[in-house]
Amino acid sequence: MLRNSATGLTAIERVIKHINGQLKNTTDKNLEGVLDKVKIYLENSNNGKIMHEVAQALCHLENVFLKRTKVGLFASNSHPTGKLIAELKKQKKYRPISKWSQEKINEVGTIEVPATFHQLLGGIYVTLAEAYQPGWTCEYITNSPEEGIVFKVIEDWQKEVIPLNRTKNHALRDMGRGGINVKLTAELEKQIELEEKTTNKSGSIDEIAFHGRRVSLFVKSATAYKDEEDQRLIEEWLRTNGSQENQNIVPYLIEKGEIKFNNSQHFKEDDAADALHIGPTSNTGEWVEEGGYACFKCMTKVHSLTKGGGQKVIYRDSEQPGPDQIVEKEHHELTSFKRSDEMKELPPLLEGEVKIKLVVAKDEEGKKFVKPIVPQLAVKSHTDYLEIPARFQHCEQQLTPKFGS
Repeated sequence: MLRNSATGLTAIERVIKHINGQLKNTTDKNLEGVLDKVKIYLENSNNGKIMHEVAQALCHLENVFLKRTKVGLFASNSHPTGKLIAELKKQKKYRPISKWSQEKINEVGTIEVPATFHQLLGGIYVTLAEAYQPGWTCEYITNSPEEGIVFKVIEDWQKEVIPLNRTKNHALRDMGRGGINVKLTAELEKQIELEEKTTNKSGSIDEIAFHGRRVSLFVKSATAYKDEEDQRLIEEWLRTNGSQENQNIVPYLIEKGEIKFNNSQHFKEDDAADALHIGPTSNTGEWVEEGGYACFKCMTKVHSLTKGGGQKVIYRDSEQPGPDQIVEKEHHELTSFKRSDEMKELPPLLEGEVKIKLVVAKDEEGKKFVKPIVPQLAVKSHTDYLEIPARFQHCEQQLTPKFGS
């Protein structure tokens, strides 16, 4: 559980400490009752049901009404807390927890407190809501600058992408379709444009030749590859293997079992044992020169997962109540629109941020080859349906304050 670097306390511990201080000073019985109830929920969160108990606390606060104004704590933007929640709603970062299914929330009724306490209760609410959104973030640590991140799944992936098993110029065809991009300096972009104007009189573009030239200039601009053999190997690898398949590391983590269903939360043991597979994804990635090396930087968003041999689909539905808005349906029940476009309008189930770096290594016989290493890998789950990878379950690193920075 992430602790504040200044106080050493989790958000729950900070809120409980704050409530204890307020209880010593308040004379308002209704406010005292609200704070007592929230405190009980938070103290009960130590029993392993953190999200459930925090949701109960948040729901209780949502049922607070302000005296005289007769509006809910977050129902009006006429005070600071109300304005904050209104802004979060615009950004689609806030869903009232009291709208969740009654299976999760037992709180009923309302309670009135003096309007002057909106800031106190609003501060508690926002602290809990921001700190305890469903999900987790894991940032993998490199073994060394030379090796990058190394564990079995990454090693298996490397074995698949090192050999030049694809057809010649496979990646160049991807580049021609806009599936992947090679980023050049402004100077090199001008050089390419000038070459096209002077050599291409017909106006039609030979995609293979055009993108092959871009790759060649890109490799020559990467200063880490000193000799001609290194440059030749890197260029050959990029032409063949530098395609959009490099965006698939996060799906690979899922399909190889690094990321699994959280069976303690939502699924029977036999369901959770099913292998996960990827549904619609959205990716942004390109080859860039970084520190003299050819690097592929990619952000992947996973919008649905399947289990049961692909028969059942798990995805977000805008009409579904709950903290996750997640539903599980038989694959045949979904329209193609629901499987793609609409899913991508909602927050992803999982995000991944990856950097691949191409280095020239030597095998046991001293023969050179291109080895893609992974110096950066972070995954963020936006749901508690997915379990934190086992390697992160007993360390502070499992929750990190920023993602995509």
